[in-house]
Amino acid sequence: MDLHRGDAWDFLAAQPDAAFDLTLTDPPFGITNLAWDKAPDAARLLDELHRVTARDGAVLIFAAGKFTQAVMNAAGKRFRYKLVWRKIGSATGGLDARRRPMRIHEDILVLGETMPRYFPVMTTGHAPYKASARGECVGGHWRAAGAIPARVNTGERYPIDVLEFPRPSGKGRFHPTQKPVALLDRLVRLYSPEGGRVCDPFFGSGSTAAACIDTGRSFAGAELDPTYFAAARRALEPRAQAAGVPLRAHAGAGASR
Repeated sequence: MDLHRGDAWDFLAAQPDAAFDLTLTDPPFGITNLAWDKAPDAARLLDELHRVTARDGAVLIFAAGKFTQAVMNAAGKRFRYKLVWRKIGSATGGLDARRRPMRIHEDILVLGETMPRYFPVMTTGHAPYKASARGECVGGHWRAAGAIPARVNTGERYPIDVLEFPRPSGKGRFHPTQKPVALLDRLVRLYSPEGGRVCDPFFGSGSTAAACIDTGRSFAGAELDPTYFAAARRALEPRAQAAGVPLRAHAGAGASR
């Protein structure tokens, strides 16, 4: 696990081509007037993210508002589809509640040079069912349903494009746009192979790194803000130690290989 304290652009420039199986990141959206919320140039960002990601790998970017539009426009044919994170809990935007709907979701844009590799993680706890068919075509001949065994589902379902997870809260929340580790865990499992390499050039609270520790992936990423970098490192150290995973901190955004 390589944590670089430095600029995202410098970090990306130092990475080799196709170094990662998955790039999963949450850059500033540029939708507020806060000093830190300056959206990166979308076209430049996508060119670098796709360069460091394997050709059949996914580039996943959290986005909202006009930043969603900017990324989709810059992506062109590399845009594949969109997921939605529905935030379980209270909505935001209360000050504007009389002017517009309050917000309770963020977009997750799925990009790829080709349709990216996908490793569906079945969800459980749904109602079981038993399905039968009227018949099927075998070798050009119709076979009656009596010869077809019924399909039994024990409560598993393929993933859908709306992911429902609560926002981080309490003492564990120290970053204004912090994402739940459980959500990042799901995304890492869906879009990278076991033992794969994951990149996050705007790692913020370190949730992507935490998900990689939990799922057996390697990680390299960067964070510019020294306060958030230190907080993320402190939060990740016991997790990495418990998993027997080395956690390397770098002063600067050099290559991770």
